[in-house]
Amino acid sequence: MSERAGWIGSEDGLTPREAEVLSLCAEGLSNQEIADALFLNIETVKSHLKRAYGRLGLRNRAEAAAYVHRRQELVPFAPLSGPREAAPRLPLALQLGLDGPVMAERLALMGLSAISRTPLTDAAEVVAAHAGGYAQRLLARWTSFPPTAPYLANDAVAARLADHQARYLNSLFSSDLGEAHIDMVLSIGATHHRLQLSPQWHLASYAHLIGEHLPILFERANGVRCFLDAVDVLVRSVLFDTSVMLDAYEMYVAQEILDEQAAQGTVRIDDERGGEAEPGALRQRRQFGAISKLGGDPTEAAVRLEFIGLDPVRRAEIRRIAPTLEAAIPAMLATFYELVSETPSIASLVDTEGLSRLMEQTAAYWTELLRADVDRMYVASRLRVGMVHERIGLTPQLYVAGLAHQLASLLRSLEGLDESPLAAVDALLRAVLFDLTFVIDAYVEARAAALVRTDRFADQVIAGLSTGVAIVDVRNRIEVANQQLLHLVGLSASVAHRMPVADALPLDGIVELVDAVRLSGGERRSSVVPFGDKTLQITVLDLHQSSGGRAGLVGIVVDDITAIIRMGADMAREERRFLEVLSAVGAVCWELDRDSLVIVAISAGAASLLGRSEVDLLGRTVFADLVADDDRAAFVRRCRELGESQSAQFEHGLSVAGRDVVQMRSTVAATRDRFDTPTISGVSIVVADTVDHGMADRPA
Repeated sequence: MSERAGWIGSEDGLTPREAEVLSLCAEGLSNQEIADALFLNIETVKSHLKRAYGRLGLRNRAEAAAYVHRRQELVPFAPLSGPREAAPRLPLALQLGLDGPVMAERLALMGLSAISRTPLTDAAEVVAAHAGGYAQRLLARWTSFPPTAPYLANDAVAARLADHQARYLNSLFSSDLGEAHIDMVLSIGATHHRLQLSPQWHLASYAHLIGEHLPILFERANGVRCFLDAVDVLVRSVLFDTSVMLDAYEMYVAQEILDEQAAQGTVRIDDERGGEAEPGALRQRRQFGAISKLGGDPTEAAVRLEFIGLDPVRRAEIRRIAPTLEAAIPAMLATFYELVSETPSIASLVDTEGLSRLMEQTAAYWTELLRADVDRMYVASRLRVGMVHERIGLTPQLYVAGLAHQLASLLRSLEGLDESPLAAVDALLRAVLFDLTFVIDAYVEARAAALVRTDRFADQVIAGLSTGVAIVDVRNRIEVANQQLLHLVGLSASVAHRMPVADALPLDGIVELVDAVRLSGGERRSSVVPFGDKTLQITVLDLHQSSGGRAGLVGIVVDDITAIIRMGADMAREERRFLEVLSAVGAVCWELDRDSLVIVAISAGAASLLGRSEVDLLGRTVFADLVADDDRAAFVRRCRELGESQSAQFEHGLSVAGRDVVQMRSTVAATRDRFDTPTISGVSIVVADTVDHGMADRPA
């Protein structure tokens, strides 16, 4: 019996994505059309085709088409894409699990409804008249900035983007933010990923969308209060779209990673929405690391300031209105507290003490926005916001919802300040969106770091995975099973065909998973179960809904994740030993930006030594600030005067938690980070509980 895993070319070594790309190629689609259909970068499409040709010994598209057409007669159901009329792809919203109830809940969390959006729909006709001009001005700005200009080098791409922007603007003001609008926003996120345009630039562009339409809303409003109400609704709608766009972007980034793993002969561990696929050991590694490090390019702030238009005039305007907004912060915090307490998905992430800290940090965030200069420390504080929220498990989508509510309270405080608050509102919103680009930066980097902490760990884990695949018919009998699955469960190929799935795969809960997937109408489900001395992950998907197969067909994917759990535990033990050594000798590892002395990396031992969590210390100058008064100037001078790759060792006093000042010995070296920014890396060890004033040099 020929072993087939359910997609064209699986028996010849094709991955699912390679089969999908090859099938579209066989339909006569160009590489660009395939990229558009699958929301991939064109270079990724070329790479998939090259690997597929190589695996199959094909020389051209004609041979590829002949291969696909032959195999279509052999596989038990249509290929992943197939002729698009016969096997349409699921809408993006359904692929992401963003069905009607989910979106209704998110709209309610944002405080958006048909009634609340009346100020926008009333202005839709006027906005539509200006949509084309707005789109052209936005593209002109993109073209004039080096980070975004390469995306518009192709005239056809630029024309499509201009058309998309105009259509999106019309939908933003005129639609009910229903299914069609959501699909449009998801497509924008997917397209931006295909073009490799990061979400930060999309967020920055919202500053111009809002800024250009504030005068229209002001002209149509019946007084300042009505204007502020309209601005509030526009901001909430834009942030709602931001949350949806991030859903699509995250999905396609994850899919690209999985495609690359598959191309290398590796297998993924699914982490689907609502599933239980992530073992405890992995979940622990997501949340904790021996070293917390601050990402972000320090040179990026100036470019984004210019792009967003947050110039000195607008910064001065923010400082002018700062007293009014600061007076409104307590009322805003009270409203925000109610939102957190009444939203289970947020309230479950923080205890009473954590909620108190969240309120303090929220107040500090707004005070910094209103008063602080935009320097390395300021950007670091925004990156820290994203890191902290990712650490506690608050998604970017929930973060922007909270931000929308905070902004609503503060905007209302501007009523009565000026006869026309246009300049104040414009400056404030540009500052908020500037900050948001860095918060999302940190989310993205934190998630990447949490996914895999070291290349060695990733390579060893992925290399050890083994995947089994089965197809089950409507009567829950095995129709197709690959050799890996038969090996995993110790089943003979001669008896597997048509065997009831419960007998063939004696895995806890597998029948219940299959039934649940059929009842859900296409939702994918996963679970982790023990099987002898192994730990297996089961993923079940409806092939009729997702791939156009026969009604009732269900796919079962079984991953042996025993190695990854064992290796995760080994890595966790290594990390714990490292931290135990640091703790035993009273040591802390750190890295400072040489010019600003901002902490860009620090070990977890800092929490017990300095009395503050390591994430909270990132982006602050607290380490240098805690050096004893008599030693601080010398400490800073000697760190900064180190030449390239030079190191030194000296003793100094340091204020630490629970004690006034202790004697530390610091070994420091001049280094550079990945952006080539000068840094100082060091290890500081407690050597005595009393201080000898005056720093003592020792040979490095």
